[in-house]
Amino acid sequence: MAEKGKILEVLGGNKADLLLMEKVRRALQANERVKYLLSLLQLSVTQAHSQASDPDDLSVERRRAGIEDAELDRVISGAALSTGGAVEIPVSGRIIAMALDETDRMCAPLRIARPAEAQELSRRLEAAALSCSPYTAAAPAAEAGMPPPGEPGRGAPEHVLPAGFVPRLTSADRRGPDSLHLVVMDVHKALNGLIAELGGRRDRIGAAETLGLVPEDRRLVEAFMAGLESTSHLKGSHPGLGTTAMRVGAKLLIQNDIGETDAHVVLVEIEDGRIEITYTDVHDKRVEFFTELLGDLSVKWKKTESRTSKALSESAFFLLRGILQVNDPERMAASLKMIGASLVFLIDWNKARKRLRTFLRGADVLEVLKWSSRERLGHMAFITYGDEELIYEALEALPRGTVRLGEPLSEILGRKSSVEFMKEVLRLCRECLDRKEPRILLVDRLRCLLLARAQRRGGSADEMLLELGSLGVEASITFRDAIRAVTRPVAGLVTRAHARICAWEERADDRLNRMRKLHLKEPQPLLPVAEKLDDALDSLEDAGDLAQVLSERLKGEKLPEEMVRLVEEQSELALESAQLFLRSLYRYRELLRGGLGEPLFASINELKQAEQRADTVKRSFRWKFLEAPGNAKSHLALRELHERIEEAINSLCRGGFLIHDLAYAAMEQRHG
Repeated sequence: MAEKGKILEVLGGNKADLLLMEKVRRALQANERVKYLLSLLQLSVTQAHSQASDPDDLSVERRRAGIEDAELDRVISGAALSTGGAVEIPVSGRIIAMALDETDRMCAPLRIARPAEAQELSRRLEAAALSCSPYTAAAPAAEAGMPPPGEPGRGAPEHVLPAGFVPRLTSADRRGPDSLHLVVMDVHKALNGLIAELGGRRDRIGAAETLGLVPEDRRLVEAFMAGLESTSHLKGSHPGLGTTAMRVGAKLLIQNDIGETDAHVVLVEIEDGRIEITYTDVHDKRVEFFTELLGDLSVKWKKTESRTSKALSESAFFLLRGILQVNDPERMAASLKMIGASLVFLIDWNKARKRLRTFLRGADVLEVLKWSSRERLGHMAFITYGDEELIYEALEALPRGTVRLGEPLSEILGRKSSVEFMKEVLRLCRECLDRKEPRILLVDRLRCLLLARAQRRGGSADEMLLELGSLGVEASITFRDAIRAVTRPVAGLVTRAHARICAWEERADDRLNRMRKLHLKEPQPLLPVAEKLDDALDSLEDAGDLAQVLSERLKGEKLPEEMVRLVEEQSELALESAQLFLRSLYRYRELLRGGLGEPLFASINELKQAEQRADTVKRSFRWKFLEAPGNAKSHLALRELHERIEEAINSLCRGGFLIHDLAYAAMEQRHG
């Protein structure tokens, strides 16, 4: 069981009973530390009197006791006699205080299991602490340093102990006064008795340590552990998932420590067909994710609470409680199995979320993590192999110019494809880790996967240009209908039409940007053609906005009929030009595949004629604009609308001329 005592104490109630076995273990560790500290004082006194050139070294014992402070290794060599037979021992006040604290820690399990005996031992410990109090005051910061090795200590007065103090403190003679050493010995004896008492009730079910279970509890704990052990391998070498189960009165308590964080724990209480889940975490998003992991269970979750406790390394944490009513024993076991199986996916979850967020949107990250949990893949293999560094190395495989610095993955693959790619990343990481394959092989596979997706999304330049041409036709039809609706209102039609044109224009920008990326790798002769088509769509988008202004802001205004008629005629020519442009694109592709040039040149000639008719309409509109009476605002709006349509037609015509030049160059090369 991990060090989860603090959070269990914060939660309180009968959950503290789960601390018993943990406190026994920690008490035995404390006993080792007390023995080391008392030995340290005894040998320091010996060294002070003898001033041996080769003083005793307890560094091995210190490390074995679990004390990390290497400065204590210099205490013995720094001990010296002082005036009046007193002994000067560096940091002796701190050593005595540590010994008292560790003895108190030894008493902790006795306070739960043997309160009367613990009360008497605590009284004796308090008396020992009182006798030590003059010598445990903290030394001033300026005087707390250790003397150099081999030199007598010249510390603060708190380091000077009276003659005979250490022998009395460490005495094991019961004929004399009580001592700290005697208290330690009696506490240790009581612990041994408690351990012997618990031994008859302790057991293990799989990796779970259990205490005081009744026969019907075993099946439930076995179900929980079956779920836990079915997925525990997914955590790899990461510590966590230690489980303790204990019968407390009418309740069966199952506690799992999940990961290393003090406040990260799940408690399951089972009584009379009712499962109560208590979950604590320092990350609120992971709390929400936990509820989704158990979404198939009909848990009634209470509102998540925010708590604080100075006893925890992370003072703030979130507390979630939920209740599941399950009267059927089979369903009870199945529910516990599902709860156990879900816990591994919480380990390092926030770390995985942050790494994936580098490449995906927040909602998409959660989708990937949920998917990996459902598929029993998890995210630990991804973290083990280097998380985001894997993706960066895979991106290096893409051709130069495909990726720009800081560009989101969704710009390279598209949002949906990016999500699918990251799912594949997690799957491949899991498979490679299970097969113990080297990282370099995984990176090669990810590069191939990413390159294939990027190529599928990118497509060839002529395919993207054909898509752009189709968007131009769609936008022109929609715009033509919107212009008709300005004088023959259909509720909301102009607004909806403008929204569609904007969406198509944005899509066209995306295709144009992809062609520009291809152009960075190798010249794309069709790029200038695509840019002219994009200019036409920009003009239609602007014209659509003006049509919406006329429809919504000038309601009730009677627009000049002749001017409106000419605008409608111009919109028909814009549609005709877009259709001729798309036809020219298809015929240009046929030419490159060995077809004849005449059909292409005929289409481009028709496009030129449409542009000439648009010029005629423009001149007619100019005269009507100067002659028309009425509201100047509506006249100006109509004129600007007409100009935007003309710009779209001119852009399409210029694009047609570019196709014409490319076609002639292709034919010259063919007939060389």
